[in-house]
Amino acid sequence: MEIDKPALIGSLIVCLEGKLESLTRAYESAHKGSIEAPGRNQSRYDSSKEELGVIADGLNKKKFELEVALKSLAVQKLEANSSVQIGSFVELRDEETGNKGSYFVMPSGGGVILQMGNLEVTVITPVAPLFKSIVTRREDDLVYFKFNGFEKVYKVMVVR
Repeated sequence: MEIDKPALIGSLIVCLEGKLESLTRAYESAHKGSIEAPGRNQSRYDSSKEELGVIADGLNKKKFELEVALKSLAVQKLEANSSVQIGSFVELRDEETGNKGSYFVMPSGGGVILQMGNLEVTVITPVAPLFKSIVTRREDDLVYFKFNGFEKVYKVMVVR
């Protein structure tokens, strides 16, 4: 399967920009709520100010991660990679079932799933257990992936 890497990156940018816009609105709402909520001095049992503050902090962290992901896509090299690394498109085949999975490796923004025609591409990051198993692998290499007590064997079909 040949992947159009510029189209993949373009689709990912559109997807992440939409997520960032939505996350920014949610952060602003939670932040405003935490400022306007009554504090413990006004109501002994109301902890909504603190709770909204924690939610706002979490949303702000995720917002920052998406901004980093978008910046990394802006400078993403488009040429094919010979081994799996950040910026690689990877297709793996489960040696037991024959099922294939497609992945795009980014420094952040993991978990996003894109539909590229009839191909589903999942974004993974360097902290993903799967990435740790496939990093530096080349086409036709076998990968032994162990996670939560089970082991799978994958064959690296495509690296771009």
